Amino acid sequence: MKESAELFHGADDSDGEALALISVALAMLASAEPDPAAADGAMETSLGLFRDGGDRWGQAMAHVMLGRVALLRQQVDAALAQFEESLTLARDNGDELGVTIAQHHRGWARLLLGDPAGATSDFAGCLALSVRLGHVEGVAYGLEGMVAVAALAGDVRRTGRLLGAVRTLRERTGLHNAPAFSFHQLFVDRMLAAGADRDAFDAAVAEGRGLAVEDAVAEAQGHT
Repeated sequence: MKESAELFHGADDSDGEALALISVALAMLASAEPDPAAADGAMETSLGLFRDGGDRWGQAMAHVMLGRVALLRQQVDAALAQFEESLTLARDNGDELGVTIAQHHRGWARLLLGDPAGATSDFAGCLALSVRLGHVEGVAYGLEGMVAVAALAGDVRRTGRLLGAVRTLRERTGLHNAPAFSFHQLFVDRMLAAGADRDAFDAAVAEGRGLAVEDAVAEAQGHT
């Protein structure tokens, strides 16, 4: 997601240090050689500052970042706990954008822990809310989550069509997804390595590239 835009939303000057630490942590995670240990230290400090200032929005975003660090360390249970905390804070604050961010991340933790039903629920919720909010980045992430769910189920055509659609969406809007958090490709690669029909997959990707966003969303939600 466009973290810098989202994380600075609604902040005041008293949060400057905590926000700066989030920015530093993001840079550490998005670099060619991520440094999760250093990012974790920055985020723990940031979370403490937000708590001291009573900034529940900042706390919610800090928990997301701590969860992302835990994912990089392959500590998926710890990541899930962080995302759960963020989701609770966002819901309590009535922060719908924060809900989409936390719910999306919780979906990945659930999928990595072998809970496709829970992950599907989270990705679908993130997608529906992002559409209602007009949050294009959230739509892209929701679709990528559904790509992974389809790939895990071995549905070659659905995987390819949704993947093609989200690739086109990202290209047209200039939205970037840091490689360290592009989990859907892992599931696609596993599906193909397991013997899925590559020609059928490539054809489906080509079809998906021509889908309108609303049609891709409807397909992801199971309406077609």
